[in-house]
Amino acid sequence: MVKPYLLLCWTFFCLGASSQNVTPHFFEGVIEYTIKSESFMQGVSDNEISLRFGSKLRFYFSKGNYLREYINDAGYTIQKGMFLTQSNQFYFQYLISSPDTLYYSDASDSAFNKYSISDSIFAREKILDCNTVPVLIRQQYTPPGNQAPLNTVLIYYFCPELPVNPTWHKDIFIWNKVIAAHPFIATKFTEETTGYFRQTFIATRVEWKPLEDSFFKPDPKLVLNKTQSD
Repeated sequence: MVKPYLLLCWTFFCLGASSQNVTPHFFEGVIEYTIKSESFMQGVSDNEISLRFGSKLRFYFSKGNYLREYINDAGYTIQKGMFLTQSNQFYFQYLISSPDTLYYSDASDSAFNKYSISDSIFAREKILDCNTVPVLIRQQYTPPGNQAPLNTVLIYYFCPELPVNPTWHKDIFIWNKVIAAHPFIATKFTEETTGYFRQTFIATRVEWKPLEDSFFKPDPKLVLNKTQSD
């Protein structure tokens, strides 16, 4: 039940955009985050979660396309998640368990039983000198083949100094509502599956720089495998 949760979390990764009439300088570049993992499963330590899902995240963003690269303590990439605006699809690669397979799903798929979006009750935090705005998302999802649903709690701390264009993600289910109201990238966020584990991501470095379009290309050598939403 862990893998489906990762797919969902990649779906809702901290993107937003500006609704101003004057076009701002949209963010393009790389952000690095530390990852703190907490396990709620008996017999599974925090360290085991960290070993499996990484201790650092490197996030690349350009013109609405993005790549999430999970890195372990040894500096190796162990998982990747990517969104492409042209296809409106998410792509996922697990380099340890399925290194030759590229999973993908339609970003417009409505995979949730129910969800809610609200301004978080949590206090604003200053991350890398940016006064962030917290937002809370609750979701319920039943993975294929499971009878019991998974409940997820996501909290994003959006940084107004990192704007992106909302039209780039207007067809992403649920998330299009979030970015319409909160038009920024988050410099801190938490992703939790109730009863299983929580990860907290905190930005340590933000670099504005142009990225080549070729950077956001699925590896043609990988076997494509479509994930099922029901």
